[in-house]
Amino acid sequence: MILAPLSHLEMRLVAFAALLRTENAAAVGASERNPNAAARAHEIAGAAGEYVVARRVDRFWNAVPTHFKGSADVGLGPFGLAGTWDVKTTRHLDGRLLLQPENDNRTVAYVLVVGVPPELHIVGALDGPRALDYPLTTSQAGRLGRWIPQSDLFEWMP
Repeated sequence: MILAPLSHLEMRLVAFAALLRTENAAAVGASERNPNAAARAHEIAGAAGEYVVARRVDRFWNAVPTHFKGSADVGLGPFGLAGTWDVKTTRHLDGRLLLQPENDNRTVAYVLVVGVPPELHIVGALDGPRALDYPLTTSQAGRLGRWIPQSDLFEWMP
């Protein structure tokens, strides 16, 4: 697990990116324009997770407000997993990599980031074909997805 803290200015950057994404999604009817505080914090955490991975590998971060689920978050990845990465972030330090059915993509590698911004940790990665081999299951809260434990992820190499 790699510690990946964000500076105050980086936090402002990811918060602004999250705001732009929310506004753009609302403009096309994909979400609410004024989400509650918990939803806003979730969007910021997701943007922060993507940012720390991109910063770590010195690659392009897709922070544009037209970014929607199903496309990669970080581009041009090294170490052979895939050309691009889809970053998943959870506040739970022991959290699992969650792939929801609508996000199935065999052409990306999935990266798990855990923690609460500004203190984040890059846990590991799993390529799309292996990740999608995991069965769809339903959590106790009723969420359908592929719940991949941290122990099954490859150690983050870059």
